[in-house]
Amino acid sequence: MSNATFIALVHDRAAAATVERIGAAHAAAKRRQYDLADGRLTLWTWGHPEGLADRAGMILAKVDKSRSTAAAPVPAQVVNQASVPEGLLELVDQFCSYLYLDNRKQVVVWTDHVGFSKIFHAKFDGCQIFSDDLSIFPSLGFDIDVGMAASYLVNGSMLLDRTLYSGVQSLAPGKVIVATPGALRERPYWCFEPSRDAAAGANGADVAEELWARTEAAVLRHTAGHEVILPLSGGYDSACILAVLAAAKRDVSTFTYVNGPPRPRSDADVARRQAALLGVDHQIIGIERASFLEMLKANINAGLYMRNANYEISAFPSAIDAVKGRFKDPMLCFGEECYGGPSYRLNGNNDILGSIILRSPQRLTDLATGLDRATIDRLRGELQCAYDSSFDPSLQGYSPKDVSDRLYFRVRLGFNAAPLRVHTAGCFLPFACPFLDIEILDWMRFVSGPQRIEKRLFVEIVHNKFPEVFRIPRSRFDQTDPDLGRMVRAEETEIRRYLAALTVGVPGIMTPVDLQDLLTLVLTPKSSARSPESALRAVGAAGRGVAKSMLTSGIIPAGLRTQLRLRTLSNFSWGPDTMTLFQRALQLAMTFERLQTGKALR
Repeated sequence: MSNATFIALVHDRAAAATVERIGAAHAAAKRRQYDLADGRLTLWTWGHPEGLADRAGMILAKVDKSRSTAAAPVPAQVVNQASVPEGLLELVDQFCSYLYLDNRKQVVVWTDHVGFSKIFHAKFDGCQIFSDDLSIFPSLGFDIDVGMAASYLVNGSMLLDRTLYSGVQSLAPGKVIVATPGALRERPYWCFEPSRDAAAGANGADVAEELWARTEAAVLRHTAGHEVILPLSGGYDSACILAVLAAAKRDVSTFTYVNGPPRPRSDADVARRQAALLGVDHQIIGIERASFLEMLKANINAGLYMRNANYEISAFPSAIDAVKGRFKDPMLCFGEECYGGPSYRLNGNNDILGSIILRSPQRLTDLATGLDRATIDRLRGELQCAYDSSFDPSLQGYSPKDVSDRLYFRVRLGFNAAPLRVHTAGCFLPFACPFLDIEILDWMRFVSGPQRIEKRLFVEIVHNKFPEVFRIPRSRFDQTDPDLGRMVRAEETEIRRYLAALTVGVPGIMTPVDLQDLLTLVLTPKSSARSPESALRAVGAAGRGVAKSMLTSGIIPAGLRTQLRLRTLSNFSWGPDTMTLFQRALQLAMTFERLQTGKALR
């Protein structure tokens, strides 16, 4: 097992043998049993927070993957009071999940509203099993979820509440779940509802002032008691956090990671200028010498819940080393998309999926050389079914922009960005994402769709609050992605040796030999590998890439750029190139290798 806080089994007496079988593999844990109104609870815990049982007798396990000590209680006004027992609201923190017994002797699970502190669940042989560690489930014989393997290859993340294993789910954020041996009953205590109350003619100044007051308070509250290490991208979110902390005289150190020497008007160049203006330390950390295999191993060893590889993982130790001896209690702080996403054409479901950075199942066709047609068709079909299930009835009646922002929060943020922070930044230091505070998110119901396009209202606010900082022109060049092609070519011999040592691959989809074939494909000169049809697709993709670059750069005036994107740009058909597909396929195979062996990758 990698990093469990608890395993809980809700069962009846007939499942006693299954309980003992599961428990036999985890004998080092503290074991407790409770009689319930319906069945029994067997609980194993590791590293139980000191004083938790004395402070909150009803709470049996607390999952805090952010590791933050900043107090951030859930605001009672956004909670469905009937869903939780009296007295619990005073005890829970926003980014933590809990297992507790209510006063009716029922097992209840509280999930955090974003999905940072995930709890996984499966029904197995008469037991309801809960744990915060995915690695306990493979030994029970669950099959791979083909749709989620396909989603990871194309999107770099899972979807909705699914995991790599069929029948094992990640409990949805913002829920209160009551568990009995035979069933789960869940009710939402909160959900993200943008522009629900954004009435025509509402006083925009009041909405903006309140949004800013909540934003400033959240930044200071979530970082309270810590010195802050801030990854600075040169964008609006991280620059806003920096400006608030600098104005409050907080201790801050910033860094930007970059592939190669920073170019003028690049992310790193803009970030350097922002930090200098505010008199804050800033370092530029190069990642061009990072190892491809070591980067993947570091991601997988940091946490098994699949999300796109964090290329900056090698930069965090350098940023932390720079403040050793000066910062006594540092934390990492991040801005996340909550004020609204980019503008895209939103005429249908595919446009909306593209707007939340999901890609077409057709992208899997690029694996044709390494996989047989039947496997590709199966992957594509399963992914399409997963997409279709994303548009549930609760989204009916919302505008396309509202659907896009709700899905971004529910599908993309909770199942890519949240695990990215937990399993990479969080493995080094406590971290905070203050813009995901419920106080801010709940206020977004008053912000209209047009005001959220390109973060329009937020951008207007921060320009007014910090005019000097945001007078610095936005970056035109993103130098944060590594050159995967260069890295793979440089390490080809080592990668092939590593592939030859793999024993699992991606079960039922891709063998280690298939991965060798895929590596050959991505390293083959393009002129000899492409058919006329694929060459035409490549030309079309290049043309769309140029158009996208123009519509996302500073070349075209902002107002015209937004209008052109709203009318012409659909993001769904674009997707990963074959090198990225190979990187994700290898990461899947390495993940299954670790799940099977139970050991860190070396």
